[in-house]
Amino acid sequence: MTGQMILPFSDKSIFTLLSEKDRIKAEINNGESFILEGKPWTSAKKDFDGLGQSQKMVLLFGDANRIQETGSIEWFALIKKIKITYDPNNSRKGETKVFFTGLTRLEKPYPLSRLKLRSKGREGEYFSPHFQRPYALCLLPRKFATFFKSSRDIANKSSNKPPENLAHIDLLTEGDFLRALQAIESNMTEHQIEMLVGHANAPSHSLSMRKLAELGGYKNYRVGNLQYGRLGGLFAKYFNVDKLPNQTQALAIVGGSRDEFGEFQWKLREPLLQALRNHWSDVVFQSSEVEQTEFDLIKQPDGLSLKPTERAAIVQSRIGQGIYRRNMFNLWGGKCALTECDIPEVLVASHAKSWKLSTNQERLDKYNGLLLAAHVDALFDAGLIGFGDDGALITSPRLTKAQIHSLGLIEFKKLRFIKTEHRRYLQEHRTLHGLIS
Repeated sequence: MTGQMILPFSDKSIFTLLSEKDRIKAEINNGESFILEGKPWTSAKKDFDGLGQSQKMVLLFGDANRIQETGSIEWFALIKKIKITYDPNNSRKGETKVFFTGLTRLEKPYPLSRLKLRSKGREGEYFSPHFQRPYALCLLPRKFATFFKSSRDIANKSSNKPPENLAHIDLLTEGDFLRALQAIESNMTEHQIEMLVGHANAPSHSLSMRKLAELGGYKNYRVGNLQYGRLGGLFAKYFNVDKLPNQTQALAIVGGSRDEFGEFQWKLREPLLQALRNHWSDVVFQSSEVEQTEFDLIKQPDGLSLKPTERAAIVQSRIGQGIYRRNMFNLWGGKCALTECDIPEVLVASHAKSWKLSTNQERLDKYNGLLLAAHVDALFDAGLIGFGDDGALITSPRLTKAQIHSLGLIEFKKLRFIKTEHRRYLQEHRTLHGLIS
């Protein structure tokens, strides 16, 4: 492109450095974002506030990681707003937030040495080729327009309106995602479900696209990216959103941190996470308390070969939740196996054979344990009580008669019923704790 700029730019502009994190955040958000600096840019704000009604101020960017190498401007954007927050204890200290729109990469780098400074004492001087300061007021060169990608890029990306479709997704609630989940569940593939469950159960609910692909069983992360994007597309279609920059944005947002391989991570949207906890409670963790349990499971020989849903079910069984708890409730009719207490909040799905010593199949076996009231479960777990092959209550010599009486155990002689499948687990429990039937 040649000729004059199409938009009425001010000749006053700002040069600063753009980190990779901030660049990616802006690109994901359709060119919209902000930069944060740890000091007040008072001169910049004064210039911006003094613009005419139709004027635009340009923000010029160099690569924060390579400025010493390139000595160039590589991106530009239009400033939407400059906000300064002052330190209440020192008016000279504070921070500056510069909101911008229309982030655009130049067709080729523009030499930093062609910019002129506007700072006091150096006004009119050209920049050093390897400028090191993170911020400077400068004059916008007249010929800078020749480096724009196209006039259409500027016209399309310079609107002050936020991207409506993405803004719509940002406003959705847990209820919205729950209704969408219920509506599109039958259209999800098994691989997409595994990716979504694994994402929800990951530490901080954040994973790189490469790891998400692995959860879905894809060796090529690009295929995983495509499949997760298609899943995001199902949600986007339900919400009547059809122009997201990236369909995965319907499910997650790119976080600022990277994983151990240096890859950016996608953080699952909080309302979607809560909807998954509600709708898929058997395989989606209800809190972060089970993360260490999952870590312990992954370290086992077959841990990594398990699908996310399988691993989640086994992990939840350790704390008596998920599928294991549901099956125990069904087996015992929602009542304590010994006392017949039917208060769900105090009933615990215990294990007879230790979770650590059990195989994955045994960890999910509804006969490997009992549904017990909390105080009975505590005694059973500590080996202070056990049960014989006929279900008869066995008490440890460590318990006195007075203690047995105080615990109310004197009223109960045996389990309400017992199945053949229970016996080997109850025997292992007795052996482990030295209880004699």
